[in-house]
Amino acid sequence: MSAFQPFVRIIVYDAVGNPQGEFSDVRQLNINKKLDRVGDCSFSFPAVSDGTLLCVAGTFFDILHEDKGYLGRYFFVSRDIPDTDKGGMVNVKCDDELSRLRRYFVGFRRNYDFDSVGTVVRDLLSIVAWTADVDEGIGNTSVTYEGETILQAIDVLRDRWRQHYRSGVRAATLEFGAFGEDSGVVIQHVQGQINATLNDPNIAVATTVKENLSTDSLYNFIVATGGGQGSEAEITMADSNVGFYPVSGGLNADGSYFYFIQDDASIADY
Repeated sequence: MSAFQPFVRIIVYDAVGNPQGEFSDVRQLNINKKLDRVGDCSFSFPAVSDGTLLCVAGTFFDILHEDKGYLGRYFFVSRDIPDTDKGGMVNVKCDDELSRLRRYFVGFRRNYDFDSVGTVVRDLLSIVAWTADVDEGIGNTSVTYEGETILQAIDVLRDRWRQHYRSGVRAATLEFGAFGEDSGVVIQHVQGQINATLNDPNIAVATTVKENLSTDSLYNFIVATGGGQGSEAEITMADSNVGFYPVSGGLNADGSYFYFIQDDASIADY
């Protein structure tokens, strides 16, 4: 263990998972782990850090701590350089990895007939190649999904069986169960190294510069749905000619076909 403040390392990836670089001059890190909700994270570093160019819209981060190990994967929400007398600090806000499960839907007519809850959770997560750690013995369930997101589908099981879920200790994993005293709900505040360049008399730090960069939720994939259940919940887009976007298609869980439109360029960027 270092005699100084524990070392924090942040690895940055682009939207499709290509490493873009890393930095470790983190001054403050706050992680909020939440049950049944998307958690969040914020961290700050000097504006002279490599992180200023790396932390932009569409990126995500793996955060590692010298003592605590892997702290999770987080997705960029905003970057801010406030106009304060503290000078030259960049603040970044992120959502944890569960936010990914709000971006993908389960298709139509996805039926489960008296399957174990663990089987259903694992099958839903397989859509995005995630793995699940599910408590044994929760029970068997029969449920039909009609166009929900993966996270909404898991919420149905949570409410029906009075269980909980949270992001796992490894990337692309979800834990589902009662948890009990081992809930793992914590608020962590860890501090990284102090960047020595801030004390360098040859570096001028501007204290009146303010910047805010943020990204809202993007909708670049459209599937039409209506009211009702079963076939009534799906509206075909086979003959759609919206803008310049071509109509694409995919298979539902029962082998039937559905149609959608999407902006490929936007998906590649974000």
